Amino acid sequence: LTYGIIGAIVFRAIFVTVGAGLFNSEVILASVAGFEITLHLVISCLFALVIFWSAWKMLAANEAEEEEDDYDNLWYNKLARKWFPKAGALFFAAVTVELSDVMFSFDSVPAVIAVAKDTAVVYSAMLMAVLGLRALFFVLEALMKHLCHLEKAVVAVLVFIGIKLIAEPVGFDISPLLSVGVVIGLLATGVIASLVFPSKSEEA
Repeated sequence: LTYGIIGAIVFRAIFVTVGAGLFNSEVILASVAGFEITLHLVISCLFALVIFWSAWKMLAANEAEEEEDDYDNLWYNKLARKWFPKAGALFFAAVTVELSDVMFSFDSVPAVIAVAKDTAVVYSAMLMAVLGLRALFFVLEALMKHLCHLEKAVVAVLVFIGIKLIAEPVGFDISPLLSVGVVIGLLATGVIASLVFPSKSEEA
């Protein structure tokens, strides 16, 4: 887990630097009927699609089919075993953690950049989250059993952020303060809904 956190810090730095650089670019790629298509607009739309895809995957997940994933059969672990046949189990565990973090970065980094575009602010926020994750992991795991509607709230947050990413390059600016307020409001709604309307398994 420690090596995973170190890797996350390094990979997040790369993702944030590249992502923020592309996101803040105003290079004009084309002009159609007087409307300028900038690199900023293209990257924003790509980021939004990634976030919408993540929201759809979360929404489409069937809780009844939840089961423990066999990470040993994932393609990158098979490839790692082929390249490093004498490596121990912890090496493959580290590979799983690092590549899982890279995949997670594809939607988490655009989501944070959409709220705060300053590279230093974005990286600092993500760093605090990663460093606090180890200490809060078991607390969050226990809470998620009771916050049954929080995942729906997260889906709503992702949809809002995707819309924000598309809206801003075409002139509909949403301030960072309003964005944070909407995010906090949606998450708070998910928590309150979970407490007021618990799952049937909890009621039993």
